[in-house]
Amino acid sequence: MFALEPGPAIQGTSRDDQAITKGDRRHAMKALRFLWLGALFLAASVPCPALAKDVPPALIAARSHFFGVENVDQKTGAVDKDKVIFSWFSVQSYAAAVRGRVFLMDAYIYRVADTPAYVPTTVQELVDLAPEAIFLGHGHGDHADNAAYIAVKNGATIFGAAEHCVAMQADAVKIFGARAEVKCVALTTTGSDPGSEVRQINVLKPDVCVTSFKHVHSGPVPLDPDFPQNLVNPIRDPRVDILFPPLPPPALDTRTTGVGGGGAVSMFYLFTVKDTGFSLPGMTRRGPSRSEPLRNPTCRF
Repeated sequence: MFALEPGPAIQGTSRDDQAITKGDRRHAMKALRFLWLGALFLAASVPCPALAKDVPPALIAARSHFFGVENVDQKTGAVDKDKVIFSWFSVQSYAAAVRGRVFLMDAYIYRVADTPAYVPTTVQELVDLAPEAIFLGHGHGDHADNAAYIAVKNGATIFGAAEHCVAMQADAVKIFGARAEVKCVALTTTGSDPGSEVRQINVLKPDVCVTSFKHVHSGPVPLDPDFPQNLVNPIRDPRVDILFPPLPPPALDTRTTGVGGGGAVSMFYLFTVKDTGFSLPGMTRRGPSRSEPLRNPTCRF
């Protein structure tokens, strides 16, 4: 607060001159008060830089859940750019944060409900996570469920085969109505052979290069003597249904329609982190592959 003190009497002036001077002072003080009020109003109308963009608390909570509270800025929701974090949440579904870029590989949740259940997450939490991209491994429901819903709700772009994009658009219409649209990029053409179309995806550049091609959903290959078999015999815990009794299905059905014939059409992705030499494959089926050093000759950062 500022106070204006009256100045000393002006020497050598008449009473009328002094009256005019006092009137001018009162006018100046009144004008100054309006000036201060205007300045305060202007300051209130200009957002503080730290609050220029409101970050939903649900985004911060979802990212802290998937990526660890120690890796998420609790004011901005940004994820640590020095880490590569993959959080598994069903079958081949992963929430990923690579160089701070958040995306999903598949979107299916096993035994999904409107509240966290056997898998401690929900479709709404995947929306709150705010992924910028969803990479579909193939079109069956245990991979592609929920993808269209998430993409429409938060603007994420879906990547997959042309057949997958047909299903994603059908899913959006089923859930949101005839005028709904979903952003889906077809990485391969309809009916193309596996491996015949190799694409580089720029959505995560300049931080991550992604290379894709159509893969084989499943199929036998001759045994490789350099890579002995490692047979796994998973045993289901008989206590599952007691510890996690099935809940009612979600109020909104966000499962894929599966139209377009893309169920068994599979995609292979190779994620390469800039300036690290680190690459990670993304494949969702038992198609033939070799466990050997990965290189991505198509990447151009």
